[in-house]
Amino acid sequence: MLEFKVKYSINKKILKLRAVQRALSINALEIESTAKKEVNVRFGILQNSITTDSTKLEDDYIITVGSEVEYAAPQESIKPYLQTALDMQEEQLLKDIKNAAKKI
Repeated sequence: MLEFKVKYSINKKILKLRAVQRALSINALEIESTAKKEVNVRFGILQNSITTDSTKLEDDYIITVGSEVEYAAPQESIKPYLQTALDMQEEQLLKDIKNAAKKI
């Protein structure tokens, strides 16, 4: 099964703050929502398969937005829906992380 995902990692020390985790999660959901609007829709399978997941690995907290549908990556190369969604949200994501980190 092919996976195409957008990942952001952040140092575990900062992640002790719930505000940073919340900022990451909220922005990831916005990226998911935008990706679902940007993806080419024929039957809706790819669109409905785009999800957000979070994982804690040692010193990293990884938010993943993507799809496990086998044609997700080829569709991304034809018309970038995930990259477009990330690009649209990136400024707000960085701003929200910075603001959350200031609350230390």
